[in-house]
Amino acid sequence: MSKKVAVLLGGCGHLDGSEIRESILSLLALDRANAEVMCMAPNDAQKRVVHHGKGEVVPGARNMIEEASRIARGKIVPLDPKTIAEYDALVIPGGTGLAFSFFDYATSGRDCSIRSDVQEAILNMVKAKKPIAAICISPMIVARALKDSGISVTLGSTPNVKEDMMAWGSKFQECQVDDCVVDVAHKIVTTPAYMYGDAHIRDAATGIEKCINSLMKLTL
Repeated sequence: MSKKVAVLLGGCGHLDGSEIRESILSLLALDRANAEVMCMAPNDAQKRVVHHGKGEVVPGARNMIEEASRIARGKIVPLDPKTIAEYDALVIPGGTGLAFSFFDYATSGRDCSIRSDVQEAILNMVKAKKPIAAICISPMIVARALKDSGISVTLGSTPNVKEDMMAWGSKFQECQVDDCVVDVAHKIVTTPAYMYGDAHIRDAATGIEKCINSLMKLTL
């Protein structure tokens, strides 16, 4: 029987939403693993809108689930943290946009706060002993939600976030873009992907596939 996996998105585009390549590579790896996937996103406005060609913040408002539906080809539902544990696993692709919309780490750093629905979703998966895969910046979201839990996660070798993650009680492990870190005890799998900004897509794909395959093994 195929496993049901939730993929949590927060817009479309790495500078103001979910990272498109990481999202698609995750969906591809899940499909290869014969998972039954449902994309979901908060039905709320993004914290900012960015012109990706210029890298500039521009006026306007965009809704996270409406934008994420572009990645999901329309097959997407609003995030409901109360029913999230009905899924066998949760995948959170990255993207700089999540450091604004899912939690405010981009502006508040170590003292950041996390969206209540995102935090509740992560906590409910952990309480149900269901595994979580987090990619790129998303391990920071998981670490913040699970503060003082002692989880082992990676963000590649990014030095300026290591101290903040450790201050939240997490264990930081360095990892290359084509690999992943598996915390079996807490059922958390992480891979750096575009935390290495100059990463080749082929290497990001390898790391994400390892991450998803490791996640699926934890559902058994």
